[in-house]
Amino acid sequence: MSGSNRNPSQINPNIQEIAFVLFSEIRQLIDAAKQRAAFALNAEITLLYWQVGDRYM
Repeated sequence: MSGSNRNPSQINPNIQEIAFVLFSEIRQLIDAAKQRAAFALNAEITLLYWQVGDRYM
Protein backbone atom coordinates (compact mmCIF):
# COMPACT_ATOMS: atom_id res chain seq x y z
CA MET A 1 0.00 0.00 0.00
CA SER A 2 2.98 2.30 0.06
CA GLY A 3 2.37 3.01 -3.64
CA SER A 4 -0.98 4.58 -2.85
CA ASN A 5 0.78 7.24 -0.75
CA ARG A 6 2.50 8.71 -3.80
CA ASN A 7 1.68 12.21 -4.77
CA PRO A 8 0.30 12.28 -8.37
CA SER A 9 2.40 15.35 -9.15
CA GLN A 10 5.51 13.25 -8.48
CA ILE A 11 4.36 10.48 -10.82
CA ASN A 12 3.32 12.62 -13.80
CA PRO A 13 6.75 14.14 -14.58
CA ASN A 14 8.27 10.65 -14.70
CA ILE A 15 5.51 9.38 -16.98
CA GLN A 16 5.81 12.48 -19.14
CA GLU A 17 9.58 12.05 -19.41
CA ILE A 18 9.27 8.36 -20.29
CA ALA A 19 6.57 9.14 -22.86
CA PHE A 20 8.69 11.91 -24.37
CA VAL A 21 11.69 9.59 -24.71
CA LEU A 22 9.53 6.81 -26.13
CA PHE A 23 7.87 9.06 -28.71
CA SER A 24 11.23 10.59 -29.62
CA GLU A 25 12.65 7.14 -30.29
CA ILE A 26 9.60 6.15 -32.32
CA ARG A 27 9.88 9.37 -34.31
CA GLN A 28 13.53 8.60 -35.06
CA LEU A 29 12.56 5.12 -36.27
CA ILE A 30 9.87 6.57 -38.52
CA ASP A 31 12.26 9.19 -39.94
CA ALA A 32 14.93 6.56 -40.61
CA ALA A 33 12.37 4.33 -42.34
CA LYS A 34 11.21 7.26 -44.49
CA GLN A 35 14.80 7.96 -45.52
CA ARG A 36 15.40 4.32 -46.44
CA ALA A 37 12.14 4.21 -48.41
CA ALA A 38 12.99 7.40 -50.29
CA PHE A 39 16.46 6.07 -51.11
CA ALA A 40 15.02 2.76 -52.36
CA LEU A 41 12.37 4.56 -54.41
CA ASN A 42 14.94 6.86 -56.01
CA ALA A 43 17.14 3.88 -56.86
CA GLU A 44 14.22 2.04 -58.48
CA ILE A 45 13.10 5.09 -60.47
CA THR A 46 16.66 5.64 -61.69
CA LEU A 47 16.91 1.99 -62.71
CA LEU A 48 13.56 2.21 -64.51
CA TYR A 49 14.60 5.29 -66.48
CA TRP A 50 17.91 3.65 -67.31
CA GLN A 51 16.16 0.53 -68.62
CA VAL A 52 13.64 2.57 -70.64
CA GLY A 53 16.41 4.69 -72.12
CA ASP A 54 18.53 1.64 -72.88
CA ARG A 55 15.65 -0.11 -74.60
CA TYR A 56 14.31 2.76 -76.68
CA MET A 57 17.31 4.97 -77.34
